[in-house]
Amino acid sequence: MKSNKLNVVTPPITNLLRWSYTLGITLNNSDSLAWFYSNFIQLYSYNERYMQISHFFIDFWRGGSNELLGNNPYLIPRVFGYDNGHPLMNPECMPEYLCQMIDDGFYPVLFLDESKFPFAPSFGEGMENDYIRLYGVYPHHFMFNAYDRDSQTFGGFGFGKGTNEFVGMYGMQTVSWSQVIESIASMKHAILMRTMHDQLSFAYRLRTASDPFPHHYEMKALFIKQSLVDYLESRCSAGSMNLDVDKYRFGQSIYHQLVQYFELCGENQQEFRRADIRHTHTFLEHKQVMIDRVNYLKSIGLLVDDEKTNTLLNILQDVRGKCEMLKLKSARFMQTGRLNFINSARKDILDIKENEERAILMLINNLKT
Repeated sequence: MKSNKLNVVTPPITNLLRWSYTLGITLNNSDSLAWFYSNFIQLYSYNERYMQISHFFIDFWRGGSNELLGNNPYLIPRVFGYDNGHPLMNPECMPEYLCQMIDDGFYPVLFLDESKFPFAPSFGEGMENDYIRLYGVYPHHFMFNAYDRDSQTFGGFGFGKGTNEFVGMYGMQTVSWSQVIESIASMKHAILMRTMHDQLSFAYRLRTASDPFPHHYEMKALFIKQSLVDYLESRCSAGSMNLDVDKYRFGQSIYHQLVQYFELCGENQQEFRRADIRHTHTFLEHKQVMIDRVNYLKSIGLLVDDEKTNTLLNILQDVRGKCEMLKLKSARFMQTGRLNFINSARKDILDIKENEERAILMLINNLKT
């Protein structure tokens, strides 16, 4: 074929690539909506002790499993690395290999040196970039979904330079075959020199209703209620078999962690890093998904379209708006007086928490079972 393109939707969660890549494929299958809105309720972060010795994060909790390694039931995964005998070890062969994978219905997600891609924030930075200085490469994953043989280009998805120094915009990108070869060769060299460890590459095929082994998920309102109660009570009742979850905080206790994080930064006990902005964005996406969930539950009849539901949606919209303002404020943190920002952020976070709790209690009480 001269060209080919696999469909990718813009998912509701784009802040971390493990979600944007897997969900960008998964949500092509409308049958996956019941699964999606039954999940992605719980959040987690490090507890106080771990937060002071490691970086801060907020993320969606799906049992702690690595989504890229096949935790998504609507994807058929393949996993490979920079191993002898694999085409990754012969970068010149990779364009043809990627074209064949796309023709076979697979979305390749390669671990490579993204600093070789012109769209990337790290492009051309050299030794002033912390990662490149430490590892010799800028390690990242990039998902391919299209190719054109005439122009010798690939289409795919990743974080572009964005609109300012804090925000990388997730979206479709175009890279040349020669840039792909260079980025793979650079990562191969770093791995062979042991300045970087192999974080694996993946390929996914979407499981559809016509698949020989389709996945079916039945919406259960009781499961959603339990997950919402877990979130409000800041506990985890699922997915802890292989992990020590004592080092994490769950649900609404995340608000306390967020306040404490900003306070630690204000006291110069923890460095405020540009990368940490993305976790206030995860916070924002969580609120948007909650709004989308209410609308979905309304559309399938598990919530009545009445004044109570409209009030619930209005509260959640207000919560989302305040989260967006918090994200913008934190993005300006470096240019703002620390004390002023921290006092403002503390008030905003507690206000968001109080209103969200009110909304979720309404959702639990109004959800049909």
